[in-house]
Amino acid sequence: MKVPLEWLKEYVDIEMEVERLADLLTNTGTEVVSIEYPGKEISGVTIGIIKEIHEHPHAQNLRVCKVDWGEREGEIVCGAPNIFPHAKVAVATPGSTLACGRKIMEEEIRGVKSQGMICSGQELGIGEEESGILILDMDDPVGEDFARRYHLGEAVLELDITPNRPDCLSIVGIAREIAALTGITYRYPSFEVEEEAEPIDEHFSVEILDTDLCPRYVARMIVGITVTDSPLWMQMRLKLSGIRPLSNVVDCTNYVMLELGQPLHAFDAEKIAESRIIVRRARRGEVMVTLDGVKRALGEEDLLICDPSGPIALAGVMGGENTEVSETTRKILLESAYFSPPAINRTSRKLDITSEASYRFSRGVDPSGALMAANRAVQLMKELAGGMIYANAIDQYPRKIHPVNINLRPMRASQILGAEIERSWIVSTMQALGLKRLQGESGGDAIGFEVPTFRPDLEREIDLIEEIARIYGYWEIPATLPASRARAGKLSLAQRRKRSLSQLLTGLGLNEVISYAFVSSEKNRYFSGDGKEIKPVRLANPLSEEMAEMRTTLYPCLLNVLVHNFNRGIDDVAIFEMGRIFRERSEEKLPEEKLMLGIALMGDWEPRQWDVSARRADFYTMKGIWERMLEEFRIKDGRLKKTERSYFHPQLAVELINGGETLGEMGALHPLLLKRWELPDGVVAMQLDLDLFLTQGVKEAIYREIPKYPSIHMDLSVVVPEKVEVETVIDVIRSHAGELLDSVRLFDLYRGEQVGEGYKSLAFRLVFLHPRRTLKEEEAKSSMQRILNGLRERLDARIRE
Repeated sequence: MKVPLEWLKEYVDIEMEVERLADLLTNTGTEVVSIEYPGKEISGVTIGIIKEIHEHPHAQNLRVCKVDWGEREGEIVCGAPNIFPHAKVAVATPGSTLACGRKIMEEEIRGVKSQGMICSGQELGIGEEESGILILDMDDPVGEDFARRYHLGEAVLELDITPNRPDCLSIVGIAREIAALTGITYRYPSFEVEEEAEPIDEHFSVEILDTDLCPRYVARMIVGITVTDSPLWMQMRLKLSGIRPLSNVVDCTNYVMLELGQPLHAFDAEKIAESRIIVRRARRGEVMVTLDGVKRALGEEDLLICDPSGPIALAGVMGGENTEVSETTRKILLESAYFSPPAINRTSRKLDITSEASYRFSRGVDPSGALMAANRAVQLMKELAGGMIYANAIDQYPRKIHPVNINLRPMRASQILGAEIERSWIVSTMQALGLKRLQGESGGDAIGFEVPTFRPDLEREIDLIEEIARIYGYWEIPATLPASRARAGKLSLAQRRKRSLSQLLTGLGLNEVISYAFVSSEKNRYFSGDGKEIKPVRLANPLSEEMAEMRTTLYPCLLNVLVHNFNRGIDDVAIFEMGRIFRERSEEKLPEEKLMLGIALMGDWEPRQWDVSARRADFYTMKGIWERMLEEFRIKDGRLKKTERSYFHPQLAVELINGGETLGEMGALHPLLLKRWELPDGVVAMQLDLDLFLTQGVKEAIYREIPKYPSIHMDLSVVVPEKVEVETVIDVIRSHAGELLDSVRLFDLYRGEQVGEGYKSLAFRLVFLHPRRTLKEEEAKSSMQRILNGLRERLDARIRE
């Protein structure tokens, strides 16, 4: 929100420097994002009047104007089509500077000397690109400095208002805030409504059918108006506040919205069927065309302003094209209402319409201020557009919103804040913020306050204590350590292991990523083929269809990161994420949540060096990471089991198992899946259930003595059927070797004519060791013989000599 300081000073006396004011607001919760000084470059531009206009002797599209700018008169060449005799204009005389920094000099244009320039709004930094000059108000005094007259060069504060403070979305609201911070008083705009026509209820009616979405609706009417441009002073204030001027009628509604925080809407009353307003929910399949010319499909949760023929406005969001104010409008029905914030927010986001009105309604306007805002706006219209105001107002208020009463204990406030706060200061501060002190007993040392309806964020005593801290000044409260028992905290085993795992993976060269847990339903479906029926959790009000569901696996989020990098020329990526997945449970209200680890590898694992070729990341790279994780957490029973997944390559997909319990899966992603994601072939991925994995293995490291006695190394080459897994062969070796076998490792795999089709040859290195004496060769050979017998019996293996 932009707040011109000149406008703000109408409602509160500000004597401090603007930079100090900005610091004060920021330190108390109303952040000043920037301070701008529009038009500060302008100098030497004065208000003048065009006395005569003559045709240029040498150019058809130029004219020569005789202009009086107070100190003197002179001729100025101008090509604008909208000049006319006796028009008040902004004159840049020789030596003056415009908003763009351009210096104006006396110059000859097509043979005629021009003694300055008649300026457009764009040249003065207060308008968009225009084809004409800026026409000033007729009561502007000739010869007065233009920048001084219209407060150019004065500060404009850009504020970042938090969602819980809708009361600060107005000039008066900021004035109230400054008054509370500085101890001075603020003022509301002073006006009186001059009613001249008959009562409005003799001509119009309002009916609210859905009072839960519209608790209050105020309507006023004015007839005999003339729609034209609003005066320049109003246009300037609107432009400096970020609002584009349209016409005097519409500008009045926007002006009051900025001034008081109440959005308003003006209807062409003669276009409203049967002079009747109906406030209701949209019907299924109903459509309407909004002011921007777009046909909108509506749902039953949307609130409409209608007449008997159908919708005429999307309540709190945007008006309808069929009742738009135009140059021919002579009769205005003015709407000032309170709409349900969640309803307006839902409609605004669903239809992707963000307006100044919806921005305020979705946060909550003051229901008690609707009538005052309507009165203020209709009186401004009378002053700027003429006409007569109908007597009275239609004020339908079926669901009255009452102020909240809260008891505040000064002693409790002092205890929570850690500073002694005077009771009298608390009372005066609450009153400065607009709260009313209640008379009578409140119990103990408590003070009763009535919270105004423009502060919906104040609901409990602790909210008032927060207001005390904010106004008192956080920097004024002494810093103290909270009292607690001297006890050192520590991480749980799962937390320590999670940190160790993160450090291990980063040490291996992977980068940790953090992604949103929202994905599209299509991307969720890509990874639902694991043999289980998975129901995703769908969001009630998603930001977009790309973020419509909670992820059921980490794969979509990891692939999004790969795509983001690949599209930017980064082909070699190794990432991991520790995050939660969400799956619907049929009998439970809350979804199932699991903490998972996801890993994805793409491109080269080891880059090319001058003497070494690059090595691509593949299934066996991921297998090495898994084995390193098993080693880190001292898990000895970890193994792989071949499986099938629709999203993995059919020959490169395994389950990760420990002690018969499935912990996760890994594999090379299917080429068709990678093609859909527009990623190169060869991407491998893993997903691991951390809730299970972090509880596996030996909790504390167990060390053993370095062997004192020599070991015996023996090699074993065995031929087995192709379908027999290496893990199975190793299990048979260990089960028949006895206690003397220290380790077994596969070092060679052969397929070919020498072993026959459908078979493979596996070569193992076996290490035998006795921990307390020198092992005899006969003992090792005896163990080897038992191994050979077991392989023949269990796997129908044959030994290669």
